[in-house]
Amino acid sequence: MLQPTTKWELNTESESAQVLATQLEVSRLTAHLLINRGCDTKEKAEAFLHMNEDRMHDPFLMKGMKEAVDRIHQAIIDQEKIVVFGDYDVDGVSSTALMCETLSKLGSKYDWYIPNRFTEGYGPNRNAFNKLYDEGATLLITVDTGIAAVDTVAYANELGLDVIITDHHEVGPEIPNAFAVINPKQKDCLYRLVTLQVLVL
Repeated sequence: MLQPTTKWELNTESESAQVLATQLEVSRLTAHLLINRGCDTKEKAEAFLHMNEDRMHDPFLMKGMKEAVDRIHQAIIDQEKIVVFGDYDVDGVSSTALMCETLSKLGSKYDWYIPNRFTEGYGPNRNAFNKLYDEGATLLITVDTGIAAVDTVAYANELGLDVIITDHHEVGPEIPNAFAVINPKQKDCLYRLVTLQVLVL
């Protein structure tokens, strides 16, 4: 078992956190976390907590979205085997569950794969791709991982596997040559630019 090297200490006793907690009828800890995110008034906090479609950006502004959606739709129509390749941390596991639930509701033929952190390490790897290919996969969708897997994605291309990368980690100097890459941190991603403009306003 890995042992933590740091200990979180949160001071939730501030007067502003207490005021916000009372106004929103939430715990003091929740109010403190909202304040840390810049939601330091009742109006800002309620806007953050109660998101609506009017405040959301068009997902198709995100680079690679149309290509990814079209490829997934085709795989569903053709009943190809889709594998969701997740990461083993909390956002990777929850992303894997969400993607699998979505694929299930769309009527797709799907499976999931989360690598063993101790024997496989982090991210997509050749052994896993070989196994998934041998089991009949034709489309892999990464969630929370893959943006740095340049060599592994090149290997998947050699096998004949299409890879769609969905990731939020920092983009390196080279982006994998995947069928589609969805990461708002790509420099030429319009979604990123719209989000930055909203944050500035």
